[in-house]
Amino acid sequence: MEYTVETQVKKKLQVGRAMFHTSFGVFAIIFGMVLPFHDEEKITIAFIFGGGISVLDILVRLPLYHFFVRSWKDTGQPFFQVIWVRNIFLFLEKWLLIYPNIIRESERGKPSSSIHFAVGVLVPLLIGIPLWAVVPSVVIFSFGDPAARLMGMRLGTKKMWSSGTKTWEGFIGYCFAGGIGGSLTIILNQWFPLYPANQSTLTSALVVGFVTCVSAYFESMCEKDGSLMSEFIDDNLLAPFVGSVAFYAIATAGVT
Repeated sequence: MEYTVETQVKKKLQVGRAMFHTSFGVFAIIFGMVLPFHDEEKITIAFIFGGGISVLDILVRLPLYHFFVRSWKDTGQPFFQVIWVRNIFLFLEKWLLIYPNIIRESERGKPSSSIHFAVGVLVPLLIGIPLWAVVPSVVIFSFGDPAARLMGMRLGTKKMWSSGTKTWEGFIGYCFAGGIGGSLTIILNQWFPLYPANQSTLTSALVVGFVTCVSAYFESMCEKDGSLMSEFIDDNLLAPFVGSVAFYAIATAGVT
């Protein structure tokens, strides 16, 4: 019975995490396409939001975690006072961050994946990649990554690499869901223009398809055992970054 309850809880957390991840893609569509702001204003807001999340995570959450969870015995404060405050912190962390799937259990005491994601989105903007290339790459990753995880965990049998966790079923799930997300940006482009006026629908579709596969591949490499990427780079950083650069490079190369 305990195993069943634990399994159900894990499944709910997986679904919740997938929904939270997908919400970033929905937000990217609304923010990048629907809201009536100029691109410069959208980019400024993105930097404020992404920078704010990163600052809160690094300068607030992590120091509090290390103080109350790892170093509380060395504070010199009365035992019951410290343990009481510590339990409040753990309670808030559990119900405000872990259960809503804002951070994973494995990210406790470490920089969260939201920081990697912010870097993967903001760096392309910082180096001059236009918003019309960044938005679809974010949507593709936000739709594709949770689909890959769920498909891989529930249906995955054939591994992409001899070592690691990624499966071909997860890769297909990523490409399918990511393709749907990318296609949404093309469909909505009729009413909420995002792509350059001289870029045909066919070009956008071809680029979306190619970038989806490229993004899925690099995402899988981040979890290949022994891979340099798996040791130093998080997929939340690499996939949107590579997707943005690839989207811009191919779209401006005149693919027809």
